[in-house]
Amino acid sequence: MPSKPYPEPGLRSPPLDYVPTAPVHKPRRGIKRGIYAAASAATALAIGMFLPFAIIAAIALGGGWWAFCRFMADRD
Repeated sequence: MPSKPYPEPGLRSPPLDYVPTAPVHKPRRGIKRGIYAAASAATALAIGMFLPFAIIAAIALGGGWWAFCRFMADRD
């Protein structure tokens, strides 16, 4: 068996025209991702729309509770 004039490379690189591709996902995965994205968007919109009212309500309730406690503390 004749010996080679150069050593054999240990690891071979893929050919230059090789493009690695991800496996194709099942169609249900896209539907699940779409439902999750729609639910996330709806939640974000709901929080964005109702948060100012919630802040105002918290301030009003806190102020009312403070006034109630203040006025009841003066009663003997």
